[in-house]
Amino acid sequence: MSTNNYRPVSAGIRLATMLLDHVSGSLILFLFSVPAFINSIVTAISASEDQKFTAPFFGGPLFYLSLFGFTLYFCKDCVNGRSISKRILKLQVVDNKTGREASPFQCFVRNLFCIFWFVEGFVALANPARRIGDRVAGTRLVNYDPSLPRKTNIPGIVASIILSFGLTILIVQVLPSFELPKPEYSSTSYNENASRELEQ
Repeated sequence: MSTNNYRPVSAGIRLATMLLDHVSGSLILFLFSVPAFINSIVTAISASEDQKFTAPFFGGPLFYLSLFGFTLYFCKDCVNGRSISKRILKLQVVDNKTGREASPFQCFVRNLFCIFWFVEGFVALANPARRIGDRVAGTRLVNYDPSLPRKTNIPGIVASIILSFGLTILIVQVLPSFELPKPEYSSTSYNENASRELEQ
């Protein structure tokens, strides 16, 4: 099947799906990050005055739970080439050569370029069917055709999620870590007894 048989996607619909994808993806990321944020606030409040510690959000199992939100963002189209927004707007990501639904790996690769969201937006205005990620992954965005053969590739979805999660962790590991500075206070105004009572 050739993608030439599809009705072209308008620039307005293309931008609408990008915005909806971004909003829904950000919401999912936020939900996965809430436990880590709460934990970091509690840890910061309970830290002693002369402690110097690594920012508590960046580390621990809750932090890796928040990273899973990024994983899902990059894999948002992996189920039959259709994210939440694409199901709402009746769109689908397909292989540019065969016209069949894109593989989970193709969808993962195309969504890696979402980090260049504004650039991708301008490219989508010029060519609504194919942004930069589509050209790299060999995909195209088309209007959904219910007659198109559908087959949910569970192993491919799981493999793409694992690959996405591993890549996200790798990126975080190479980023520089930082420490919160030790709180400064005047030695003349420091009351050791009062400070110990507050800690208790």
